[in-house]
Amino acid sequence: MKKYIAIIAISSAFLSSALSAQTSELQVFGQIEQTQIEDVSTQLPSRIDSGATTSSVHAINIKTHFESEKEMVTFDFPLPNGEIVKMKKKVVRIAKIRQASSNSIKTRPVVNLNVVIQGEPIFAEFTLKDRSHMTYPVLIGRNILENRAIIDVSINQPLSS
Repeated sequence: MKKYIAIIAISSAFLSSALSAQTSELQVFGQIEQTQIEDVSTQLPSRIDSGATTSSVHAINIKTHFESEKEMVTFDFPLPNGEIVKMKKKVVRIAKIRQASSNSIKTRPVVNLNVVIQGEPIFAEFTLKDRSHMTYPVLIGRNILENRAIIDVSINQPLSS
């Protein structure tokens, strides 16, 4: 019996040590992080959402078209101060999004954007969506979180609704 207890204790210590080493390499994100997005002069509050597969940015006037046989999208990125940043990007894919509130599936264009979170530059996919009814203009999903960050919900509390 003592032999089994010793094996369990050693295994537990090894597993704990391995997990600590793995998580020490990851950034710790709170529920909200300030994000710098390319071509946008202001840092924006971003909601960290491990339930979202792909990150998303607030975009309006979304228009797709073809240019040199490539699907492109133009859109406006409204800033909290009322300024509008116009962007033009190549569409990397069309995402099918299942709405949490219903069983409906919507499609959204996906573009690659350069962002900086906690000083780390990240090149990632973002869906384009009108988020004007949302509290945060940027949503950071699992495509950015995976192998990069863990979430500590006790830091960077969300704004009150």
